[in-house]
Amino acid sequence: MPQQLLAYGGMIAVIAVISLLYWWKNAPVRRAADRFGLLFLEARDYAMDGWKSTPVREIDDTGSIRLQPLEQQPRTAQNALERGRSTRFAEYDRELEGALMDLFQAVGTSAHLKRRYYDYFNTFFTLHKQFLQVCADPEGTQMTQEAWADLEVYMGDRVKVIQILMQRLSGKARREVIGRRVTGRPQPQKKEGIG
Repeated sequence: MPQQLLAYGGMIAVIAVISLLYWWKNAPVRRAADRFGLLFLEARDYAMDGWKSTPVREIDDTGSIRLQPLEQQPRTAQNALERGRSTRFAEYDRELEGALMDLFQAVGTSAHLKRRYYDYFNTFFTLHKQFLQVCADPEGTQMTQEAWADLEVYMGDRVKVIQILMQRLSGKARREVIGRRVTGRPQPQKKEGIG
């Protein structure tokens, strides 16, 4: 009996050491993912500036979706589209691209980490780029139903964006997001290594 307890204790110790090594080895990936996720939310919050707005659209004969002219949009949507063309949002774009590249480099050759983090956050970057494209040419950008649904979530449903984003953030980053939700305004980020 004492030998069995000793064997079980040894197995538990080995499992604990392996788990600790795995956690320690992947810490840079988690930090890079947190940095990208928080920066994405900050950029989105800057563009929307606390507003919630779905632009007015029209569907052409081919089924493509376009935004109606800017002057026919709700004021909140006009403001968001204007902020998306600002120099500050262009800075966010550069910072996000750098943060995504840092995440890609931190993941390295691990297929598991690539699927879990890089591929996941790359979809957010694609959404960010789609918003930028719409801001650059609101009336000329053609969208599919799927792209329109993504834009509606981005511009109109902050809670859903946060829920999806938080699935891959660390506990520390989640607490920071919750702090932002309480204040309702984006908090300034430390821009370590950005710029």
